[in-house]
Amino acid sequence: MRAAFVGEFEVKDQPIAQMDLIAEGRDAWNAVLGTVSLGKFFLGFASIGICEHAYEEAMQHMSTRVLYGKPVIQMPHIRLVAAQAFARLTAMKMYAYRALDFVHAATAEDRRYLLYCAVQKARVSTEGVKVMTLLLECVGAKGLESDTYFEMAMRDVQLIPGLESSMHINLSLAAQFGSAYFSRSPANVSDPGSLIADQIPSVENDYLMRADIGHTNTVSFGHFLSAYRPLKSIRNVHKFARQAKAFAKWIRQHRHSTTDTQLTLAAGQCLATIAYAELIAQCAARLSVPTGIVSVIFHFLIGDLSVAAMAMVPLPGMSDTDRALLRPMITLPRTSDADWDFILTSRLPNRR
Repeated sequence: MRAAFVGEFEVKDQPIAQMDLIAEGRDAWNAVLGTVSLGKFFLGFASIGICEHAYEEAMQHMSTRVLYGKPVIQMPHIRLVAAQAFARLTAMKMYAYRALDFVHAATAEDRRYLLYCAVQKARVSTEGVKVMTLLLECVGAKGLESDTYFEMAMRDVQLIPGLESSMHINLSLAAQFGSAYFSRSPANVSDPGSLIADQIPSVENDYLMRADIGHTNTVSFGHFLSAYRPLKSIRNVHKFARQAKAFAKWIRQHRHSTTDTQLTLAAGQCLATIAYAELIAQCAARLSVPTGIVSVIFHFLIGDLSVAAMAMVPLPGMSDTDRALLRPMITLPRTSDADWDFILTSRLPNRR
């Protein structure tokens, strides 16, 4: 059916000529880890591609499959689930393409891409699993038939966040940026232009071939709330910003042991969700994404961050003061019927 194997090979006593060496010492170490960093970043686009293909196949099926005298896509409960899948998939694309701008713009002085690459692997890949689960609710048994792309997508989309527990590794990496990301003295750094908005050209970034991916504590970020200001009139964006402020307060006041793996992963999940939302907000502002779509996307981000905060609250390393600081993070979105209707009426087909 398919060839799939994750393994290793050993090279013993094999002579290597000096001319075959690309790099040595620290440069070699950076080259290896830099390759891994970019490789996991582009795996996020694999999740997007899988979901995009499966989404199109699901829409085609639901538009032509007739039940009770009408296409499945016209059933209200199916349309609502499909709208949720559309919103999450759109958010994945908005984040990934904005994160790509930071990769293109990376320099020795601006290494913010290291956080955004980790978030891409941790968040975009897991969002892909959620999108496929939502679509499976819509297509039912058809999604498990062997003659569909969907059946393969359901299996393969889970491999990207799951291989070698790399999601956990990247959440731990994201947690390392907490102090710098929420610094009380944010750096005066400008954000790069957008590739998909044709604000910058697509060129090779030579720095990525020699990048230093260590010393994460020296990476500087701008103010973590600046991305939301152009969208502050959208209620869900405003509510999410308040959640982010509450987490920033916790980060600044709490000092937990790096050996507390549970708490590190939970904090990394919160930070990854906030960084994910930040770049989505930046992309939305640059591309003038309709308010209805942005509101629904942040509807889910509010819920995701609330769930992440609730996962932290009962952990042994949390004090009563910590729990009080996190309480404002647990909240509900305020999404109008008009916002949902925008997606339901203008972004989903009625029939094909």
